[in-house]
Amino acid sequence: MKVLCRQRHFAVLTAVLACSSCLIWPSAVAAETLRFQTYVNEVDIRYKGFQIFADEVKKNSNGRLQLQIFTNNTLHPYGKAIDSLLSGISDISPVSGGAVDQRLPCARVTQLVPASFNWEKVVELDREFLNFVREEYLKAGLVPIISSNYSYDQDWFFRKPVAKLDQLNGMQVRTWAPVLTHIIKTWRGAPVTVDTNEVYQAAERGVVDGINMGVATFASQNLWNVMPHMVSAHMFYGNAIYAMSKSRFDKLAPQDQKAILDAGKTAEEFIKGPYEAWIHERIGAAVMKAGSAGVTVTTLPRAERTRLVETVYKGWAPEVEKACGPEKAKRLRALFEKYG
Repeated sequence: MKVLCRQRHFAVLTAVLACSSCLIWPSAVAAETLRFQTYVNEVDIRYKGFQIFADEVKKNSNGRLQLQIFTNNTLHPYGKAIDSLLSGISDISPVSGGAVDQRLPCARVTQLVPASFNWEKVVELDREFLNFVREEYLKAGLVPIISSNYSYDQDWFFRKPVAKLDQLNGMQVRTWAPVLTHIIKTWRGAPVTVDTNEVYQAAERGVVDGINMGVATFASQNLWNVMPHMVSAHMFYGNAIYAMSKSRFDKLAPQDQKAILDAGKTAEEFIKGPYEAWIHERIGAAVMKAGSAGVTVTTLPRAERTRLVETVYKGWAPEVEKACGPEKAKRLRALFEKYG
């Protein structure tokens, strides 16, 4: 009888332990969540690229990692990306534009730079550019993850047709970056700083005669109504690098670090074609909607684009040399010549 009771007690204990294991096991293998912030919204084609990135991270890590995507800068202000990454508010964020301060002096003057290059080779160019600034990011405690190109998106829009971009003759043109201020002044225009959310009112009231802006942002604000004449110059190299805190990255297992970097490469390759088609679709829709009396789009020939780049790069080159050093300035110039 005692033996039977002991057997029953043993069976109950075994069942309890087995049940406890069932309760403990899911938490032991639960996916680690990385908070990913972007400035784009769900309508932007680039959001699809970030979804691909999230899917690839999960697949490459065998489910150990998953991404939670925050759009429209909802996790932290755009300009606070570096501090937000270093303090752990976000795990991956775009460190570009207004978010790039003196901790990244070379990236600050080269992430948006006058350049003429072959768009068909932009993925390869992006990867070399990411390597160009990698050391500076690492010194600032950041690891570059994704090279998010916006070159194809950045263009010029005017209230009235413009015969030549370098003959602005006092026109007031919206600027949002130091290099743009330099360009507008070089072309004898008057740069005016206007926040993105206030561009429509400024254009409608005549505060500005022209705008430099991304086509996606421009179209989403329906600015075609007030700035119907577009000059598609393709004269910028623009790159929003998404980075991760180095301390956060170093805590991941080597195979998970590789999973993230490989996912970034896949997303970069995926987005090029859809991004280009998406921009064309928005321009075409605006022209069709306005008809012959409204929107106009002027695409500059390659020779004219190259000429315009040269008119402004000469004046910007000293800024690049000062921030990056003579050797890196030469490397950057050679990089664009390689992919020209």
